[in-house]
Amino acid sequence: PSRSANDVLPPFVALEPPKATAGYFSSLNGPLTLRVRGSGGGITTLNHADGIDRLNRRLDLLDKLDPDRKGALGKGATDFGDLYGPALRLTQSPEIGALFNVNQGDHVRYGSSKFGDSLVLARQLLSANRGTRFVQATYTGWDDHNEIYSRFIPRCMAFDTSFAALL
Repeated sequence: PSRSANDVLPPFVALEPPKATAGYFSSLNGPLTLRVRGSGGGITTLNHADGIDRLNRRLDLLDKLDPDRKGALGKGATDFGDLYGPALRLTQSPEIGALFNVNQGDHVRYGSSKFGDSLVLARQLLSANRGTRFVQATYTGWDDHNEIYSRFIPRCMAFDTSFAALL
């Protein structure tokens, strides 16, 4: 589906730890990559620490110094420049910050883990219907070379708790 004016979230979000990139495509096709804080946390703020007026002054200065932020410096510079608009839209949408936080009840119900918090965030981002269509939540720590059997069952139990809560 095409994006609407209401879509301020990126279409693709990768959580804990990010394993995906845009590859050869524009960064606009890549994920917003985030690390989950754990303990029921998400993104603490989407607001500039010095306020929106200071952010706007800095962006105005950037526009004067580097008006196009594209082309001559290659794909990396173009990708970086392409992200300014979507990032600014996020900071101008104060209601979006709540989508990136996990309440204590959900934190416990989803297993009190970073993976569980990632699934809560995934649920919230998708159900908000503000532009995110795909979320990658990764459960890390499966690459064992010893003590496989003593580690496997606790990991499966933790995964099952979080995933069952999502379903």
